[in-house]
Amino acid sequence: MPYRIGIDVGGTFTHAVAVDAETLRVTFQAKVPTTHRAAEGVALGVTQALRGLLEAGVRPGEVIFIAHSTTQATNALLEGDVAPVGVIGMARGADALKARKDTEIGRLEVAPGRFLETVHAFINSDGLTAEGLRAAVEELRGRGAQVIVGAEAFGVDDPTNERALLDVCAEMGIPATASHEVSGLYGLRIRARTAVINASILPKMVQTAQMTARAVTEAGISAPLMIMRSDGGVMSIDEMRRRPILTILSGPAAGVAAALMYAKISDGIFVEVGGTSSDITCIRNGQAAVQSATLGGHKLFLRTLDVRTIGLAGGSMVRVKDGKVVAVGPRSAHLAGLAYSCFAKELSPSPSVGGGREEDSDVRRTPPLPVGEGAGEWGSALIQPLANDPADYLVAVNGETRLALTMSCGQRRRLRAGGRLRARRWNAGGACAGRSAAR
Repeated sequence: MPYRIGIDVGGTFTHAVAVDAETLRVTFQAKVPTTHRAAEGVALGVTQALRGLLEAGVRPGEVIFIAHSTTQATNALLEGDVAPVGVIGMARGADALKARKDTEIGRLEVAPGRFLETVHAFINSDGLTAEGLRAAVEELRGRGAQVIVGAEAFGVDDPTNERALLDVCAEMGIPATASHEVSGLYGLRIRARTAVINASILPKMVQTAQMTARAVTEAGISAPLMIMRSDGGVMSIDEMRRRPILTILSGPAAGVAAALMYAKISDGIFVEVGGTSSDITCIRNGQAAVQSATLGGHKLFLRTLDVRTIGLAGGSMVRVKDGKVVAVGPRSAHLAGLAYSCFAKELSPSPSVGGGREEDSDVRRTPPLPVGEGAGEWGSALIQPLANDPADYLVAVNGETRLALTMSCGQRRRLRAGGRLRARRWNAGGACAGRSAAR
């Protein structure tokens, strides 16, 4: 029986399904926690999910198509997990003054309170040499850039200099992208900004692409791996290595496609709540609208489905100030490497929980958070889950064990940082969501 396989790598879980290519019926499915902290990255979760399908009865030779969607790029932007970018602007003659200004992108807000840092250098294209490009790259690397963007005025007409910069960066072992690769449209500032976003997720996404392709090959599947694009189409793994920005909203695009195929929706609102982010889109006349993407209020040269994505979902962590819940998210418990209090099953803490190891993220291993009197040694604290996060995320603490309080919790807990735990039952979901969405 021929199968079409779909794999979705979310911020919290990795799902895989095998669809009968003739009837389009979902025949097999598998789900595993997304493996952010594994040496293989999220590709380990892909391997585990594929193994689940093969063990369920899918034979590698029966797979005629395999596509992969991911929220990794979206979540990286929502949570500010991006690489600092160095921008090298280029132009000649009278265009130089304006091009210098247009390529100085500055500090980009990629999500509320989350910023992408850029540093800038400018080179006059007249008499451009490889030595001059190397010097500019070295300068930007010394100022903290981890990836380079080349953006030249009218580079879409003649990308020779941008390509020369890519060659220099390859020789120096630093990731790079060129503005003509992400868009063929005129408008240097928007094109440079789009290239900066592409570059900021390039190191992480290239590594993911390589490991995911290897996972598919090691599973014995010969069908080429395709990647879901933000506009609902698919692209090759090689294209993803150059333009990972096209995977922004890849996960939501796959969700909309599933709604159209299986729910037979022609008109309606499609809402998908995950563990790390939530997506909302409108379907009219059997299709989702396509729009030009914006980020932080700034236009990008990127066509995407008209999807609203927010860093608020089932695994979003509660934030507290002066003893009151002030926000939820965008940091999720799974990405922070914390276990969930609400999925606990044992009364006493397990030594395998806590410490940020990948296996500790498995919610099935989580001990319970006692409620009311007799809470034992459980207390609470405000922490900074990851670097650059605010230090106002609430966790329950018992010795070395830390448990995240998230949107999934069905009880309201009155906690004082560093104090003993007292609690009363309530349904926290709506209140936390309402506060966060209104921010």
